[in-house]
Amino acid sequence: MMRVSWQHLRMNLKNSLVTYDGQQDRRRRSTQRRKLQAERVREYEILNRMLLARACVLAMLAAPPGRSQETNPKATPKAAASTSSARQQNMDEYIKLLRSDVRQQKAEMMGGVIMAVSAADAAKFWPIYDEYNAQLMKSQPPVPKG
Repeated sequence: MMRVSWQHLRMNLKNSLVTYDGQQDRRRRSTQRRKLQAERVREYEILNRMLLARACVLAMLAAPPGRSQETNPKATPKAAASTSSARQQNMDEYIKLLRSDVRQQKAEMMGGVIMAVSAADAAKFWPIYDEYNAQLMKSQPPVPKG
């Protein structure tokens, strides 16, 4: 019968624990890597949505207004001015509506991203973000008139 020393048993136990810890570390790193990849995918999706929204707004602003009916050449200038101002007012309201919709979608997306952090970090983040957003709104050009 073979005699086993305490040192030999201790060494085997130590080796098995190191192997187990190494497996746990590999699993932990793999899980962290997957989480980071999922975050990157979400960030790219958010950026793509914002880019799409900007492109749509830009296309609407750059497109010339369509004409559904020909204007009457004998129409009075006053009638033409009133339809023009009504059309301009409708366009201004539409632009305001688009901007508010984009702001709402942006807030929803930011809320989804920020939900991944703790409540304390979110409490620090939102006032700073709101201040930044207010300054950004001030720097945006107003809705064009006429």
